[in-house]
Amino acid sequence: MDSSWTTLKPDTSRKMLKRIADVERGRPRTANDGKISALKDLHAGKVGWLIGNGPSVRLEDLGQLKDEVTFCCNRFYLAYDGTEFRPTYLCSTDKQMIRDFGQEMVDRHPGKTLLIDEESPPLSGDFVWFRMASRTPLEFSENVYDFVMPGGGTLVAAMQIAYHMGIRKFYLYGVDHSFTYERNEGAHDIWEQARGDDNHFIPNYRAGKPWAPPLMWQIEGAFLSSHVFLQSKGGWVKNATRGGGLEVLNRVDFDRAVPTAKFADGQMPHPLSEHLGTSLKGERRAALTLDEGGEPDERPTILIVAYTP
Repeated sequence: MDSSWTTLKPDTSRKMLKRIADVERGRPRTANDGKISALKDLHAGKVGWLIGNGPSVRLEDLGQLKDEVTFCCNRFYLAYDGTEFRPTYLCSTDKQMIRDFGQEMVDRHPGKTLLIDEESPPLSGDFVWFRMASRTPLEFSENVYDFVMPGGGTLVAAMQIAYHMGIRKFYLYGVDHSFTYERNEGAHDIWEQARGDDNHFIPNYRAGKPWAPPLMWQIEGAFLSSHVFLQSKGGWVKNATRGGGLEVLNRVDFDRAVPTAKFADGQMPHPLSEHLGTSLKGERRAALTLDEGGEPDERPTILIVAYTP
């Protein structure tokens, strides 16, 4: 968890360029590179849901996201007994979580597990490793073969991996951005500075083990800079959390975001979203909604009526 203000120069060496070229030719140098390559543009044009484990999470909400591309964190699988919802991906940048529960994450999540750390964790099973590089301010990675930056939180790293998958638009959910804890007196490891288990919708989430308290300003800056970067690519990050304390991003109501996600995910042409219907004797109506990233009823709507012979 590096809070110093430094920069990281992306690796544009011939070695890195050849590594990427080999992957693109179908000859990855390592099995892990092959796994990263298989994710490239896998969800191009889709909306990504970045799901935190805050107390605001409702199991009935998760059920509405079963057909979406979803990214959850750490020990989310502890909720599986209470819901049929299974996230598309389970992610972690939390070094202490990976130490304590990494094998459990891989074993208990039925989908892909994405682990971000300085070195590949010594775990067995099917997971994808991404090299972590921690810097502040965040540098949004466009080359996940090189590095992924956590920005103080797993969902920020998940966003960069999702960008590699072709996703440009994101909703946050369950990101309460509020933590209570006790200082773990005498701890020398920065990943073991805190104790407390009341910050999640899942009981006994940390099983009494120590953890690293988050740097709230770092997380806020990382989310905001990610949003600014994605705007330059025609995307955005919006906060659909029910309540919570994250106010640096535009908020949207969860119940309104879910039914409209399919119209913002690239299934419809950009910048116009087209909803077609037919009515009397060949009359064809197309409601074209300008996709400006606002709420559905905030966008200007043009009704086009055409008659076919």
